[in-house]
Amino acid sequence: SIRYLVPKPMLTLLQQDVLSSGLHPLAYGYYEHAFGHQIRREQHDDHLLMFCLDGKGTIKTANWRGELTKQQILFLPQGESHEYAADEQQPWSIYWVHLSGHLFIHYMSLLGYQPNQPRLTVPKPNLIESEFQQLMDTRFQGYRVDSFILAAAILKKLLSLLAFQLSAPTMATNKGFNATS
Repeated sequence: SIRYLVPKPMLTLLQQDVLSSGLHPLAYGYYEHAFGHQIRREQHDDHLLMFCLDGKGTIKTANWRGELTKQQILFLPQGESHEYAADEQQPWSIYWVHLSGHLFIHYMSLLGYQPNQPRLTVPKPNLIESEFQQLMDTRFQGYRVDSFILAAAILKKLLSLLAFQLSAPTMATNKGFNATS
């Protein structure tokens, strides 16, 4: 399992840089078969994104209760009280990222986020998994501002890819294009 926290002095730089201020990571990681993993937050000061690769877990917010299973992604905006737990029989393997920035809400709008449905099934999970792996790899580049700006760019690409995957057929149809052209 991996848990990586962005150092506080670096967060200040990311909040001020034009390339990262709109969306940047605060912490990120990967938990494999996370038996016993459970969290309850009444106050949630940042946005949270969780992508399930395997297994399952339960999620509860003020507006929704359900499971997060393989090939699904969960969005929990800042301020959303929540609790979640890995399943005892089939504990999840998840990538997760806590993030900040005003662009998160814009991406949620592109993705059709609704508080009563914070979970989406990912059409091409291998692409999203690859982006999370690239995000994880940035931790090996040292405490350089450019490596954290790269992490911010990867988050934007990940959310853009997801928005494209979920809307591409509709967009092509609405513009009169043939999906095969």
